[in-house]
Parts: sequence; structure tokens; C-alpha cells
Amino acid sequence: LLRSRPNPRHFPPTRHASLQVSAMRVAVLSLGGEQRAALTAEPSWGLHEVLAAVREQHAATQGLHVQIFHGVSKLADGSSLADIGVAEDSQLTMVASPPSQFVTASSDKTAKLWNMESGECLCIFQGHAEPVLYAALSPDGQEVLTASDDGCAKLWSAASGECLRSFEGHRGSECRAVFSPDGQEVLT
Repeated sequence: LLRSRPNPRHFPPTRHASLQVSAMRVAVLSLGGEQRAALTAEPSWGLHEVLAAVREQHAATQGLHVQIFHGVSKLADGSSLADIGVAEDSQLTMVASPPSQFVTASSDKTAKLWNMESGECLCIFQGHAEPVLYAALSPDGQEVLTASDDGCAKLWSAASGECLRSFEGHRGSECRAVFSPDGQEVLT
């Protein structure tokens, strides 16, 4: 099987100089292959422009750590879509994960949200009458669930520290509280 390659001398040199790169259609897919966004992007777009456009169409990525790949090439800070080989009708893969945060429970009746990389305390959750025995971060990183010796479990906003809901009426100490895998339900 013979394949012909374009001859660079086929086009006059002035034609190459006058070519302008225009916007291109790009699909953004989840790891499962579901389309999350359809972009009209410039080849010069970097990570911040792509993420802003994706978040306009797929709000569920708010608050998540999002990475964008074209094949095995990652769109990193300082690189553009053109740098990683994206062209018209390319498909990008979006990998979204909760931010690198964790929560701790404490005998001082609080729970704390921490940044894993910096070690900075991001938020303190106060409102239990007894030591907090268990704390969990929701799968999307937006909420914190605590359980305390006071027989109460509480759901908190990870961003503001506000108590969103109290689950009272448990007999004895409340030792465990967990989120369902999709984060839509809690079990105490």
C-alpha cells in the first residue's frame, strides 16, 4: 500500500505565511467516554481558558481538581492546545477529582479541613457539644459530615463552615457517619 505525502513545494511560500489559525471544534469527554462539553476553542488556549469554557457547560466541575488530556499528553500550565497536538474535531479527556483536602476529628469538639499540600487549615467546624469522633469529606469535596459523642451527626459546607443540617436523636455516642458513593445520602 502506497501513501502519498504532500509535497511542501506544492504551495507557494506566500500561501503558508498567510494561513491563519482559526477556532476549532473540540469535544471534552469523561473517562467513561461521556461528552461533558463541546468547545469552540482557539489553538492558543491554555489550561485556564479550557477549564473556564468547560465549567460554563458543566457546572459539576466547580470545586474539583480537573486535569485535561489529549491522548497521553496533559494540558499543563504554560502549554496550549496546539502544543499537545489538538486540532479540529479532537477529543480531550477530562479527569475530575476532589481537591487534595482531608478532614480530621478532634476531642476539642471540632473537625478541621486541611490542604494536603500546604498543611494549611482551611476551615474549622464548630458546633458539637462533645468530642467529634468521626469526620468525612463528601466525594465532590463540597461538604463535611461529622459524628460526635453528643449523639448528633452534622452536615457542613466545606467552603463556609456553616452547619447545613443536624441529624439528632441517636442514642448514646454517635461514632460513625459516612457519605454514599455519589454523595447524595448519608448513613449514621
